[in-house]
Order: sequence, then structure tokens, then C-alpha cells
Amino acid sequence: MVNAGGELREDLGHKYGWRFWGKWSSPELEIIGCSGMRIGDFVSATTGADGQEWVRKHLGNAIFVHFIGKYSLVFPKRMVFLVRGFANKSHAEAHVTHELAHLLDNNLGGFFPATFIGRGPADALVYYLGGNPKQAPRKAGGLFKWRWYGGINLPWQEDLWQPAALYGNNSISDYFAEVFAWSVYPDAGHRVPSRAAEWLRTNLRRWSI
Repeated sequence: MVNAGGELREDLGHKYGWRFWGKWSSPELEIIGCSGMRIGDFVSATTGADGQEWVRKHLGNAIFVHFIGKYSLVFPKRMVFLVRGFANKSHAEAHVTHELAHLLDNNLGGFFPATFIGRGPADALVYYLGGNPKQAPRKAGGLFKWRWYGGINLPWQEDLWQPAALYGNNSISDYFAEVFAWSVYPDAGHRVPSRAAEWLRTNLRRWSI
């Protein structure tokens, strides 16, 4: 891969504080930049706050890294590993936004990464919906794996993603990340569970203070 988009890479660093390890193509950087812009627009429309400053404040510690694994992830707390070829996904911007939602969960969850141990907004959302983030409906062997693969414990069917096989029901962390991502991209046709969407809008206002 050629190391293209140097000016755009610098611009994203200036606007949001984002850093990039390794070589990135212009299309990849454009997708990441559009994700940041759409998040900012969503925050501005929801709260009246300066969206760009909000992204910089809450997501500005992101370090983007190419990943040779099967799935994108945030690890251990602020490194956003994006799978190679992510730019070819049908909803590439939303894919990046999903990962940035994991970063938001970590940043608001305290010193330790909330995607691993909880105590961030992903847990708070489950509590709000009447569930228990400390109890997963299915077992997933291995340290922390229940946070990623254990499903989500919610008492009301209407609060789950429909149909039930959708990725948002995969785990506590992914439920929150999908609520965030598809709230930013409502035009993609994914219906965000209504109570979760309202919780997000309410808390965006609180996080913007």
C-alpha cells in the first residue's frame, strides 16, 4: 500500500487529534474522516454543541492501526485496529463509527477499558433498559470473552435489535456500539431500538456539558 493522503492525515490530526500508525490510503483516510464528521454532525444536531470539539474531546485519543485479523477492535483502550479491506465494506463509515463507539465507552468508563471490564456507558445503557450487564445469557469461554460474545441480558423484546440475529445483540459492548453507529447513520435503514436511541440522545447532552 502506498502511503497516500499525507495532507488529509495531517488534517485529521489537527481537527480531531487522531494519530495513524503505518501506511494509509486516501480512500481509507477519507472514510475515517467522514465518520468523524458525521459523528460531529449528529452531536451538533442532538445537543447544539460544537460537534468537532466534542469528537476531539471524547474521541481525540484514537490511534488508528491496520489489523490483519478477522475483525476490527479497540485494544487495549484507545488503539483502533481496523481490518485490512474495511474501506470495501458496504457501510465502511458506520464500521469505523462502531469502533469509535467502543473507544467512547472506554474513555467514559474510567481508568480501565470498559469494553473488557464494564462500568462505561455500555453497561449504563443495559441497566437503563432493565438488564444486568454482569450476567450474560450464554457462556463464552475465556477471559473477558463474555463481554464480546455472551449476548445481552434485556427483559423486553422490543429493546433488542430485530431480527434477533443482528450483530447488536452479540454482546453488551456491541449493543452500545451499534446503537451509537446507526444513530449516526439513520439513513442506512437499521432501526435502532427506540428506548436505547432516546437514552443515547439524553446522555449525549449530558456528555456535552
